[in-house]
Amino acid sequence: IRTTATPAETTLRSKISGLKFGKYMRVFTICTAYTRAPDFYSQVLFPELASQLPNRPLFPYQFSLVGLLDTDENGTIPSDLSEILTAFAQKHHLIIGVSNIFSNISRFAEYAEQAPDRFHGAAAFDAFSGESLSRPSRSFSDVFGETVYALARENPAVCAITAAMTSGTGLTRFAHDYPRRFFDVGIAEEHAVTMAAGLAKGGMTPVCAIYSTFLQRAYDQLLHDVCIDPVHVVFAVDRAGLVPGDGETHQGLFDVGFLGSAPGMTVYSPASLAELELVLRRAVCECTGPVAVRYPRGGEGACTFCDGEDLAVLPYEGKLPGTDAHPDATVVCYGILANEALAAAGTLAREGVRVRVVKLLRILPLPPLDAFADAPLVFAEEAAAAGSIGERALAYLAEKGLRVRARRLNTGARTLPCGDIPSLRRMCGLDERGIADAVRGLMEG
Repeated sequence: IRTTATPAETTLRSKISGLKFGKYMRVFTICTAYTRAPDFYSQVLFPELASQLPNRPLFPYQFSLVGLLDTDENGTIPSDLSEILTAFAQKHHLIIGVSNIFSNISRFAEYAEQAPDRFHGAAAFDAFSGESLSRPSRSFSDVFGETVYALARENPAVCAITAAMTSGTGLTRFAHDYPRRFFDVGIAEEHAVTMAAGLAKGGMTPVCAIYSTFLQRAYDQLLHDVCIDPVHVVFAVDRAGLVPGDGETHQGLFDVGFLGSAPGMTVYSPASLAELELVLRRAVCECTGPVAVRYPRGGEGACTFCDGEDLAVLPYEGKLPGTDAHPDATVVCYGILANEALAAAGTLAREGVRVRVVKLLRILPLPPLDAFADAPLVFAEEAAAAGSIGERALAYLAEKGLRVRARRLNTGARTLPCGDIPSLRRMCGLDERGIADAVRGLMEG
């Protein structure tokens, strides 16, 4: 694939650039692909040109994207543009193909043109007004944006970096009010992390907001530029854990594993909006070295617990007397999955089972869990099996010589499809029923 334009293509671009574009856009390409089989063109490339092609020797296929052309509603190319393309093709013995793979559909909805960021990944909305049909609620991304904005107001060294996700990460207001301390590097997470390291070396306190799935791209920079020194960079890992609606590639399942392999990394996983605000302030103002705060898409659940401790035993409705001191089983969880753990504990309590729910706020370095090896353990987490907290905790207990029956609930060694959160949790056994069944299974075994 040729990535640089030939002189002829440059000339063509200059001629086309003077033409006005309307609402019906199409991609056009210059194709210098030759093959012995004319059927290749009729079946794969441009059927309308198949009859005009000679039977030529086989050469490597080359496609050079030239730009956009304007058509009418039926896809017909205007005569002035058609003449330019035809003359160019005849002169240089090339094929010019037109494809419908691009259309500027936002031009059919003015509200999408005016606020394109809102429709990057939109929930259900009214087709005529563009107004959302879902009830707006305060999200983790909203609280992140509000908190980092407040921190920037308090401390002129605080700056924010993102990779083409200003609105998605909640940084729109920050970008508007502190433009000299805001950096959108585009879809270049590797550069974002290296830039954050450089800013930290220069005395700034960079907060690098990147979705969990996209932070994977910057693993090399995370290790070499941030952790070797180490420097104080705060990573706001948005969309961590299961992610609804965005598809298989957006599931945030691997950050616990790869962040845990980074030397000197501290990782927090808040379960509530209040905890997010608390640990973000702690990460910026108190921590040294690299620190990550991971949080999910959407808002909080019924669990709004926030005491600031790295490890806490949670209260819940119906908890049986003596549960914390003499439990039948302990469920260890972190992040928003605390809601499912508490629901499962409540269900089991009604069956007469005493379940202690331990919630981790700081997941790395792992807080000591020796005191909880007095009962069977269930680890529940929205993360891949390899490098999970359950895996690390059981290895730690084994090295201590503490034998305990345990079950690890996680997303396994796989990717997950697009889906809503209840369906994905049910698939992984991470919902209320799955956690309760795991506890019952341990007790029966």
